[in-house]
Amino acid sequence: MTGAKEYGKALFSLTEELGISEEALGDLRDAVAALKENPGYITLLDTPALPSGEKVALSDEAFASLLPTVRDLIAILCEKHAVYLLPAVAQAFREEYDEARGILRAEAITARPMTDAQRKSMSEKLARMTGKKVVLQNRIDPKIIGGVTLRYAGIQLDDSLRSRLDRLAESLQNAIL
Repeated sequence: MTGAKEYGKALFSLTEELGISEEALGDLRDAVAALKENPGYITLLDTPALPSGEKVALSDEAFASLLPTVRDLIAILCEKHAVYLLPAVAQAFREEYDEARGILRAEAITARPMTDAQRKSMSEKLARMTGKKVVLQNRIDPKIIGGVTLRYAGIQLDDSLRSRLDRLAESLQNAIL
């Protein structure tokens, strides 16, 4: 069976040819959100007990507002009992989309919300380092106490106060007295 990455890449190639990639990205996001809100629907669409034609009709009705290419993908996933793959397909599609447009998605984890100036400054620095347009999300985690942990492209830069304290505690434990 074809994997999520292959489906995501194929859908991206098709939507690029048709000039509808941005709309498809939004539709995939909406479809994944709908399935997340209604997890029983994945079970229904993936069950072998229901004939493929009925599952496709149900998915077409549920996702009638989506682009035909996205509905067709969901129909293929229904026929293969693989609707559960849709979130991973959407992720693969987004990765292809971002790569084609030079977009880097990053996450800054801080104890308190970043100001607009901080977010802009961090985005600009990261853009200079990578040569890409940066889309920066700020996630709040009070456990880090202060500082920032930055994640992007499989890289994690941890300059949080929590990690500094952990390193200090470790060095004190390893110190010879």
